Amino acid sequence: MPRALGWIAAGAQQLIGRAYLARWKRRLTVDPERRAYHEAAACMRWLVPATESRLRRSGPPVIGRLDASDFPERLAAHFHRVSGVRPALPPAPP
Repeated sequence: MPRALGWIAAGAQQLIGRAYLARWKRRLTVDPERRAYHEAAACMRWLVPATESRLRRSGPPVIGRLDASDFPERLAAHFHRVSGVRPALPPAPP
């Protein structure tokens, strides 16, 4: 396929994909309770490993920059907003 035709095909593929996704999103309706459940579950998938890495006692503390940042606290605040439950996070190591 010539380069110019490849660029046109790639652009057309993106436009078709965006149009399909926009129609799909308009048809899809998610009730607020279901959405809150899935948002809370997504928060927990991040909060559990962050808490575990902050509490790791054996060996040298190996903690990622994301876990050491304020991201887990902001995620816990969002979890509280959507679920009504306030999670307790250990402080990040210095």
